[in-house]
Amino acid sequence: RSDLAMFALTTEANGAAIGALYIAIGRFLLAPGAPERRIMPLPRAERHYRGLIIYAIATPLAVTSILLAHHVGSGPLPATGLIALSGTALTLFKLWFFNDIRRDLANLILAGSAHPGPLRRLVAAGAAWFYMGVMVVLWMVTCAAAMMRNGGRWAEAAALTEVAVVVIPILVVGVSSLLNCHAARREAVEGATPLSLAGGAALRAAAVGVIWAAGFFVLARIWAGLLLGVTSGQFALVMRQTAGVAIFAFAGWVALVFLHAFFDGYTPKRTAIGPADEDVVHEASVPTRLATVLPVLRGVVLGAVLGLTILIVLARLGVDIGPLLAGFGILGLAISFGSQALVRDIVSGLFFMLEDAFRVGEYV
Repeated sequence: RSDLAMFALTTEANGAAIGALYIAIGRFLLAPGAPERRIMPLPRAERHYRGLIIYAIATPLAVTSILLAHHVGSGPLPATGLIALSGTALTLFKLWFFNDIRRDLANLILAGSAHPGPLRRLVAAGAAWFYMGVMVVLWMVTCAAAMMRNGGRWAEAAALTEVAVVVIPILVVGVSSLLNCHAARREAVEGATPLSLAGGAALRAAAVGVIWAAGFFVLARIWAGLLLGVTSGQFALVMRQTAGVAIFAFAGWVALVFLHAFFDGYTPKRTAIGPADEDVVHEASVPTRLATVLPVLRGVVLGAVLGLTILIVLARLGVDIGPLLAGFGILGLAISFGSQALVRDIVSGLFFMLEDAFRVGEYV
């Protein structure tokens, strides 16, 4: 009896801790009743927070009941029945929740960019449906695990995966919003410079990248042993080999984000001037030499960083980049000889810009 009481107390305490963690994270990110402190600007935040509270209370109760039934039951049937009933009820609730939140979730994803591209729009349109599909698959895995000999590992993997696929994007949005708020407050106090804007963008990219990488590592660690039969030593060896490539690719991506924001900070606004305005042109309305030279400099620098990153990643993957470098050199020499007029025009254009003969926006 003492063992049963201790087991029940420990199980209930763990369930209460998990539910309290869900509620604390939701209150921190959604800030119900205080929109000015809301880190995750989700529409209808109070409604979604109430749904999170219901889930945070129901899930620990269901898990505690299943564990107690498995511990005191004479066979697997009581626990299997509870898993089927509670899992189905919770899955139906999650499907309703993600269907209810799908428009708000899409608006939240689109709000992360001033000019969302096709990929972001596609992610925004399919995010809720992706979550609903994942929940159905995990429910099927959990129901099947109840009838398997090593079903405990499969059920645990399904539960951890469910937490990971929900918590990781929330952490990404929360950390990104928190850094954006900090950057906006700093700009209001100290002013914005191109270097500070680029540093903030690189910091956000690095933080978001680290969170996604950690989430991928957790999911890979959970399912590698179950699906592929990979041992801990083999998984560690693969991760060490993959980490070398991922670090260089991640560093190159952060550098590209930094340089992109840095050049954007220095790019002045351009004003087009037509023939009718030729006699009333003011010097302030004509873009500076920087506006003329900067696009070329930006393209060269970003292209060089991207090319260097690709070559380093290929080298880390075991590809011999020596023939690639030699081939590109020969190809560039052949193009330069075959397109002498084009090369002459490019060189002449560079000197025109450097000598400030005319600028972008002027009517020539």
